[in-house]
Parts: sequence; C-alpha cells; structure tokens
Amino acid sequence: MYRRDIDVVAEDTLIQEADVEQQLSDWSNDGRYLLYLQLEFVGEGRPLAADLWALALDATATKTRITNTAFAEVNARLSPDGQWVAYESNESGRLEVYVQSFPGPGRRQPVSVGGGRTARWKPDGTELFYLTPSGDLMTVPVAASGGAFPFGAPTRLFHANVEFTQGLGRILNISPDGRFLLKVVPDDRVP
Repeated sequence: MYRRDIDVVAEDTLIQEADVEQQLSDWSNDGRYLLYLQLEFVGEGRPLAADLWALALDATATKTRITNTAFAEVNARLSPDGQWVAYESNESGRLEVYVQSFPGPGRRQPVSVGGGRTARWKPDGTELFYLTPSGDLMTVPVAASGGAFPFGAPTRLFHANVEFTQGLGRILNISPDGRFLLKVVPDDRVP
C-alpha cells in the first residue's frame, strides 16, 4: 500500500508491503487509521477468506486485526466518530451487514435483515444505510453511546435499480450534505 500527498509534488510513500492481496476499505476521519481487507487461503479446496485489518498511520504503524474468521468480511466503513466499524460478512451464507466497536475488541451485532451490502454512515453518525440484494436502500437509526450500539429496525427508503458488480461496495456513497450517489442500471437497459 502506498500513500501520496496530493497538494505537493512528491513521490509515493510505501506504507505497507504484503505477500497477499490487500484492498483498502476506508480511512478514518481523523487520518489515524486505514482499514483494509486481506485475502487469506483457508485450506485446500476451501475458498479464500477475507479478514479486516486496521493500520495505524503513526510512527508505530501498528496493525490491528478487526475480524478473524474463515468467512469473507469486506467493505469496512468507520463511523464518523471512529468508534464503530460497519462491514459485510458472508458467514450466514449471504452477505449481511454487521457493526462492532473499533478498534475493539467488541461483540459484533447483525444490522441487516434478509441480506445487506455496502453499508454507509450518515455524515453525522445517526443513521446507517445499506442496500438489500433486491436493490432497496435501507436506513437504520443509530443511537450509539459509550460502549453500546443501540439501533432501530431497518426501514426501506426507496428502491434503487443498482448494478451489483464485482467491485463490491462501489455502488453507493453519501456526500457530506447527506445526498446519495448510486450506480444504477438505466430502465432502458437489461441489468
């Protein structure tokens, strides 16, 4: 993984090297952590697993493992206050959205019902959004305080004719003013 300053002419700076594939997921609002997934081979005849890690961007460059399972945990997103991480896991046999404390350790809590992908936080941290397998955009009210993560029931906001592609998680984002950016399939095109 490399880092490059964009406001000056500079060279790329190597921040981490690995013998396995790593994919960046998020960067904390305070600039202290990078979240990434690391692919891992589970065993002969078993598919790859993906665990989530955090890398401290200080002089220690400490790596913290967020998940450690034989399943795929992907698409990690830190809450705006940096206290919670939302991600997807296929442990149940389909992708579901989970939340756990960051940097942990902490008990993970399922958030989605009936499948969930591409979790994104509202900029003020009071809601968590995700997409269902059928393309409905869901909202979950959040009232996190201290070490607790109380949240409400998921509610459908609207149907988005999203195009789920190989690049998981690159189909939904939320701007600082709370508007949605979605990768959709036009009605005149077959998905």
